[in-house]
Amino acid sequence: MRKSILLIVCLFCAFLPGKAQTYMQYVDSADKFIKKAMWKEAEETTIAALRTMPGNKLNYLLWSNLGDIRANMEQYDEAIEAFTIGLASRPDYIPLLNKRAYTLLKMNRTEEAVADIDAALQIDSLAEWPMKMHAILSLQNAEEAAKQKNPNVAQLYKNAEKEMSRLAKHHPNCATGFEGLGRIAIQRGDVDQADKLLRQAIEIEPESSTYFTLILLNIENGRHQTVREDVNNALKRYPKDGNLYLLKSVIHKMDYETKESEKFKKIAIGYGANHQLVEQFFYPNKQKY
Repeated sequence: MRKSILLIVCLFCAFLPGKAQTYMQYVDSADKFIKKAMWKEAEETTIAALRTMPGNKLNYLLWSNLGDIRANMEQYDEAIEAFTIGLASRPDYIPLLNKRAYTLLKMNRTEEAVADIDAALQIDSLAEWPMKMHAILSLQNAEEAAKQKNPNVAQLYKNAEKEMSRLAKHHPNCATGFEGLGRIAIQRGDVDQADKLLRQAIEIEPESSTYFTLILLNIENGRHQTVREDVNNALKRYPKDGNLYLLKSVIHKMDYETKESEKFKKIAIGYGANHQLVEQFFYPNKQKY
């Protein structure tokens, strides 16, 4: 993306004299600093470019870069400010809406993020990232409603399933749609369908969290014929994932292989396995104070 931004700016300024050449020097320097993750220097040179030609019609691209730079510096309020200035001149530029939405989500400002996601989908209803995020948030709402025993939970899951299905249809190379549909199938109690969908997601993008969901599904439903192979495949990709080691420990525990179970439990804890999962799998009757 940055290569294309630099190319566009270069083409725009190539035949302009004076300030334009200085502007391009700043843009080029900023690009080099970004590639080296030298964020402070990248910020300074990007601001210098903006000050050199404040009326340049392509400055929304630099404001986009500046927002990225500040987000990488964990200056999220300043990043939002940069994205917002860029959007003031190009409100229809989906990458800027996506970036601001992503940063807002990091700040737990979900309602504002959803507004940007909706705005992006108004411009292009099939844009992949906003479609994906809208579907993810829809499923999260349904899952939270289930925990809270919300009477509307069935409708919320139906809405989430519709969005995930649409995502999988229009973006079949995006694992999120299949992973989300797999989680919905788990909620519905359709183990075979859940297994199939989660494996589809892993084939596209083998995320550790999807492996975890698949393996746990099959452990909980007594489908032991594949879990050992699945957990070993997962650990080949994620050899320091504590939660996957925890599942390996559980598998050995279920097969009464106590020494192996204890060994992998220790490894899991050493790699930072989720404490609540450790309690759930190994100390379910432990009294809480």
